[in-house]
Amino acid sequence: MRMSERVARALLRCIESLAARPEECARSPGRDFTRRRKLGLARLLLLLVTWGRDCAWAELCELAGWDGTAPSGAALTQQWKKLCDRAMPALLRSFLSQFEPAAFMGRFRLLAADGTEWQLLPGTGGARCRVRNGRGGGHHWELHATCAFDPLRRTFEDAVCQGGAEEDEPGALCELVDRLFCGRGLVPLWLADRNFCTWNVICHMREAGASFCLRASERWVRALLRDEEPAGEFDLEVERCLVRTRSERWRTRPGEPGLYRVIGGSRRLDALPRGSRGEWWCRLRVVRVALPGGGGWLSLVTDLPRDGFDAAALAALYAVRWGEEVGFLHLKHAVGLDAPRTRDYGRAVQELWGRLVLHDACSLGVSGVPAPAPGPGRARATDRAAALKAFARMLRSLVRGDSFDVEAHAARHSHSVRRGRGHPRRRRPKSPPKSCGRH
Repeated sequence: MRMSERVARALLRCIESLAARPEECARSPGRDFTRRRKLGLARLLLLLVTWGRDCAWAELCELAGWDGTAPSGAALTQQWKKLCDRAMPALLRSFLSQFEPAAFMGRFRLLAADGTEWQLLPGTGGARCRVRNGRGGGHHWELHATCAFDPLRRTFEDAVCQGGAEEDEPGALCELVDRLFCGRGLVPLWLADRNFCTWNVICHMREAGASFCLRASERWVRALLRDEEPAGEFDLEVERCLVRTRSERWRTRPGEPGLYRVIGGSRRLDALPRGSRGEWWCRLRVVRVALPGGGGWLSLVTDLPRDGFDAAALAALYAVRWGEEVGFLHLKHAVGLDAPRTRDYGRAVQELWGRLVLHDACSLGVSGVPAPAPGPGRARATDRAAALKAFARMLRSLVRGDSFDVEAHAARHSHSVRRGRGHPRRRRPKSPPKSCGRH
């Protein structure tokens, strides 16, 4: 059996298994999803995972057939309202548990953390999703998702969803660190950008037994090293103690004030609540390397040892984090997250989780597609966006009993690999998405 078909059948089995336990998916257990209907729980979950950019009634006809027996759009709304918030996350975790994660260096589980915003239809979520435009005035509505991404198998492992006005990426990462369990004796190794480099995140990772390689801003590094910061590239090990009070009478080493870092009462630090007189000690490694092309400095904060992780190895390890940015691109455009369907906040979150399930299934399904032959003077790679769309089409084909060869379609679409190519980031005001009759 091909890898794509094996993954697709595993996803369908997970949907059927979850649908067999309606009390775990219903807002009102014992009442919802108890009667037999055209659009049952299994079909509802499959629709939330596989639908495309067409309107609701057309997507229902694609799933149930164009013979006039498909459920109506009103039936979809009624059934969707019965689905609780735990159903789609449970489906994602159940599906990913069917596949063993890849090990990095035999003992680490690579996990990248980053956030992305998803622009919603005007009015969705009310004040918690309403965000002011940076330029030109006005507002738009967005949902912010902080995701844990496995760059080796290219899957989103977990996510924390927040309204755009309530965005807190470091706090969301702390929640992800606390609830993600790797298993198989693997140690989580987190990679994250500058916004996530906070003392609270570092405390949560140390308490959870995870390793980390975080990019730090130059301001954060200067505050950490103070007068010890050398010029140019460096690789230093520093010891710091976090405290809440400035009084030296509660310190175990009062004669060494440079070791202590006072965390103000307005800043979050779960290891030391406000008013605490305790201490939290940690030893960190701070590395600074020059970016190629004179692009400035790359400052990394980690707890990895120098043995096996020199400065060049850390820079190459951090570059793996870019795979999550590509994953967000495929999630929004190839999988179809850029076409919102509802103005209800809870159902919008479920729609996001459905897209995460589809992206992960597609990523695992197309992992067995062979690499194309190199072209004249340049290497070639499979167009993952085309492969993702082909796999999504195959899911519905299996439900209808048809056959669909993902490998054959993916093999026909490839692109040249242009390493080192960059484009300037374009900043422009956000226009509201079109509803296209979706409600």
